[in-house]
Amino acid sequence: MDLKVEARNLDMRNGWQEKIEEEREKLIRHYANLVLHLRVTIEATPGYKEGGYEISLVASVPNDTVVVKRWGEKVR
Repeated sequence: MDLKVEARNLDMRNGWQEKIEEEREKLIRHYANLVLHLRVTIEATPGYKEGGYEISLVASVPNDTVVVKRWGEKVR
């Protein structure tokens, strides 16, 4: 599985990178050969009403793309 991690308007923390790798390993274990590419974007969003961060996951799967976004307190 290809993995691309991007950080926008912030410095990537080591803990975040480790968590992303842990979750990647779970995907590989449970969905081997189904997730072809995964892109994770973490963006600082201090101007948003809920503030904090926005996380975006884009996964390429056979014949489709899955997008998940979380922001504010939902990021945790």
